[in-house]
Amino acid sequence: MHTSVFNWLCNTAAPQTAGPVLELGSANVNGAARHAWPADTPWTGIDLAPGPGVDIVGTSHNIDAADHTITAVVCVEMLEHDPDPQTTFAEIRRVLAPDGLLILTTRSPGFPHHNPPDHWRYTADDLEHLCVSDLTDADWRPTETLDPIPAPPAARTTPPSHTIEILSCTPDPQDGHPGLMLTARLT
Repeated sequence: MHTSVFNWLCNTAAPQTAGPVLELGSANVNGAARHAWPADTPWTGIDLAPGPGVDIVGTSHNIDAADHTITAVVCVEMLEHDPDPQTTFAEIRRVLAPDGLLILTTRSPGFPHHNPPDHWRYTADDLEHLCVSDLTDADWRPTETLDPIPAPPAARTTPPSHTIEILSCTPDPQDGHPGLMLTARLT
């Protein structure tokens, strides 16, 4: 995790959230998001494979949590590796409690390819789309595509009951690391 992301988590994101927290893409590859929160914060980390920081091996496309029960979802430097970000956002909307927070960082166009599979680069408009998308536009893709992905998912037939309101979306200030840092609330 980049120093700028960790500092943002400590100084901006963590003070806004309480538990329970669900982290998507929680493996500690180069720093753990959960270290930005107090040690007693109820925290569950999900990732595709076992490893440090992973409490549950699973996917962000089918989260094992009841509807509207999670106070905060943390997704740090994972979304660019997700082959189907619209399904992930649909699951985030499903599990977040009313007024629950989404804390997310991701890479923007111009950031080099890294840690394959590395599928996407996002703009602020892309994140806005994901926050309100109902998955009916199955052909939509983020601004920049890197690694190829399988065919688009099937279109969803029912609109979501909630959207995610972006509270702030700021550029990552670290030189040479184009990215975005987002806080949003389920409405």
